[in-house]
Amino acid sequence: PNNSRQMAFLADVATNVTAGQRICNRAAITSPQTPTPFQPPEACFTVQAPQLSTPQKTDRDLDGGVFEPEDIVQFTVAIRKVSASQATALRFLDDMPANLQLLSVVIPAGATNNSSLTGGANGTGRVDVSDITIPANLDSVNVTILAQVDSEAEFIASGVAPGAIDGRTICNQGRLRAPFLSADLLT
Repeated sequence: PNNSRQMAFLADVATNVTAGQRICNRAAITSPQTPTPFQPPEACFTVQAPQLSTPQKTDRDLDGGVFEPEDIVQFTVAIRKVSASQATALRFLDDMPANLQLLSVVIPAGATNNSSLTGGANGTGRVDVSDITIPANLDSVNVTILAQVDSEAEFIASGVAPGAIDGRTICNQGRLRAPFLSADLLT
């Protein structure tokens, strides 16, 4: 009669489970002393999606100074999470803008590089990194992009007047996707 036991349930949540879904586990306890199975209350929990912050993209002119035609630009995209648990199934996409040619992409461990040097909306390259995971023991992972600014001749061939090259702004924005996000997170 005064015999009590404590039970603990440990669950691995399948990847197809969505945030907000409630998962319950039922048990039946039997023993030679209790011929009728005892059913304790359900053990339930609600799945919570990882929390991500806005990805931060920084740029650096690898030869220093101001950005000029033919310069190599290094973009570092820090993909950060706020929650303690790991974040999986992340995908980073970035179409290179006109006048900026993708050269290479360095990806986090375990991710898949589907990038194309000639793809994207402008034909100057598309960064596409899928299967990104931020492990529980890390706050962030990085995607590093190398791209080259067009030469003066390439600017002119694309319709930019020679006098409009100096001071020209080239905008580049990527986006982070995940099955648990309601909208892309923009850099």
